[in-house]
Amino acid sequence: MVVVAPDGGWSWVVLFAGMGAMICTEGMCDAVSVLVPAWLDKFKSSRGSTTWIGSLLCLRFIAGPFGGVLIKKFGCRKVGILGSVIMSAGIALSAFGTSVPYMYFTYGILGGAGCGLPLLAAVVSVGQYFDKKRHIAYGISVAGVGVGISAFSAFQQYLLDEFGWFGTALIVGAVVLNNCVFCALFRPLPDVPEENVNNAITERAAVEEAMDAKQRKARSIETSASRDDGRPTAGVHHGESRSSKNDLMAYKAMSNAMYLSHESLVSNISRPNSRASSRHYSKGPSRVHPMHSLASSRLNSRLDSNVVQEPHEDAPQAKKTLLQKIRNVGSAICLTLEWDPSLLTSPLVLVFLGSNLLKSFGNFVPLVVYADKAMTEGLTYDQATFSVTLMGFAGIAGRLFFPAVCGFCKVRSLWVFMGAVVVTGVPLLLLLVWRSFTAYCFCGGLFGAGLGGAAAVVPALTVDLFGVEELPTLYGFEMLMEGATGLIAGPIAGALYDVSGTYDWGFGLAGAALIAGGLLLFAVPRLQRKTDVPVVERRRHGWTHTSTHHHT
Repeated sequence: MVVVAPDGGWSWVVLFAGMGAMICTEGMCDAVSVLVPAWLDKFKSSRGSTTWIGSLLCLRFIAGPFGGVLIKKFGCRKVGILGSVIMSAGIALSAFGTSVPYMYFTYGILGGAGCGLPLLAAVVSVGQYFDKKRHIAYGISVAGVGVGISAFSAFQQYLLDEFGWFGTALIVGAVVLNNCVFCALFRPLPDVPEENVNNAITERAAVEEAMDAKQRKARSIETSASRDDGRPTAGVHHGESRSSKNDLMAYKAMSNAMYLSHESLVSNISRPNSRASSRHYSKGPSRVHPMHSLASSRLNSRLDSNVVQEPHEDAPQAKKTLLQKIRNVGSAICLTLEWDPSLLTSPLVLVFLGSNLLKSFGNFVPLVVYADKAMTEGLTYDQATFSVTLMGFAGIAGRLFFPAVCGFCKVRSLWVFMGAVVVTGVPLLLLLVWRSFTAYCFCGGLFGAGLGGAAAVVPALTVDLFGVEELPTLYGFEMLMEGATGLIAGPIAGALYDVSGTYDWGFGLAGAALIAGGLLLFAVPRLQRKTDVPVVERRRHGWTHTSTHHHT
C-alpha cells in the first residue's frame, strides 16, 4: 500500500492546522526573550544560568529526528497530540517554580521535548497532503512562526503585566494545549493498493514506448518527404510525394493524440511521499544528480557499517568489546533514524553543515536575550517587547520574499540563502554602536526578515546541492546541530554579560558567526566542480586523488 497526496479538499484543512501548530510551537518558543526579564526578577539569578531556561527549548530540534520514528509507527495525529500535552504540562507546571533548576526541567526539558513532536508532525502532514503545491503549502505553514512570535510576544507581555509569572504560565500552558485540536486534524491518508500504481506505471511506460515509435516513424517519413521535394518528379512520383506528406501529417496527429493521452495519465498519478513507495515511480530514466552516486551506494555503506573491524591483535579483549559496542550502538541509531554517516566524509557536506552550525549559533543569541539587551540599555519593557513583535512580522515577510526571489526571479537558492544569512548578521553588529529605540525596531525587523528567509530557503538549497534522496539525512543532521548550538548560544551570551556587564560581546560574536557562515558558502561552487564521486565511493573502489569534473 502507498500514500497518494490529494493536493486539495481536506489538504487545505491540514495546511491551516499546520500553520496553527507552527504558531503554538515554534512561534511561542522564539518569543521566549520577553520572558527572560521576568525570570531574572523572580529568581534573582545570574543571566548565565537564567538564559538556560529558554535555551533548553532547543531540545525541540533534537527531539524532532527521534519523533520521526514515532510518527512512522503511530502516525502524525497521535504523536502531535502527545507532544502538545507534554509541552502544555511542562509550561503549566513551571508556574509553581521556585528555583532555576526546577524551571530547567519543567519549562525547558518538558516544554522543549514536547514541542518537537507536534512541530515535526505538522511538517510531515503538510508534506503528505501536498505534492504539486508543496512549496506554496510549506510557505504558508511556516509563516505561522512569524505570526506566533508577534502574537506571543504581545500576549505574554500583557499577561505578565496583569497576572505575573504564575498566571502567565498557567494561561500560556492552556493556550498551547489547544494545539491538540490542530493535531487532531492531521487525518491519516488512505492507502492505495500498489497493484493500481504498478498498473498505471505499466500503462504509462507503454504509452511512452508507443510515442517513441511513432516519433521515429514520423521522422523517417519527414526525411523521405523532404527528399522527394528536393528533386523534380512527375506523375506517379508526385503522387507518392503527396502520399508521404499525408502520412507524415497523420503520424504527427496520432503522436499528438498519444502525447495528450500520456499527459492526462501522468496528471492523474501523484507521486508518493514515503521513501519505501517511491521506488514504484522511478522506472524511467532520469537526470542523474551530481551527488546521486552517494545515494546509490547507501545500501552498501549501511551493510559495511555493520561489519565490525577487528582491532590490532595486541589490543586487550575488553577494548575490542567496547569498540564493538560503541560501533554497533551507533550503527543501530543511524539505521533506525535512516541516517547515513558516510555523508560526513564529503567536503561539500562538511562546508554546508559548518555554515549551518555558525548560522544556528548566531540566530539563537538574539532569540533568547534580545529583549533583555534592550532593557539593559535604557529601553522600557514595552519598547523591548514591541521590537520583538516587529521581528515576528518581518519574519513573515522574509519567509515569503526570499523563496519568491528563488522561484520568480530564477536566482540560485545558494546565493539567496547566503544573502539571507548575511542580512541576519549585519543588524547584530549595528546594535553595538546604535542603541536607540529606533535602532532596536529597525535591527529587529532586519534580523527577523533574514531569519525567516534563511529558514524558508534551506530545504530547497539542500535538495539543489545533494538531491532529494539525501534531504532526510542532512536535515536530520542540521536539526541536531541547530538544537546543540541553540542550547549553548543563550547561556554563552549570558555568561559574557556576567563577566563584562554588557551583551555587546555576545551580539558581536553572534553577528560575526552569521556573516562567516554566509561567506563560507562561497566555497560551495568550487567544491561542486571538484566533487563528482563522493569520498566514501572513492574509498570503496580504492581510488585516490582522482576526481571527475562536472558542470553545474
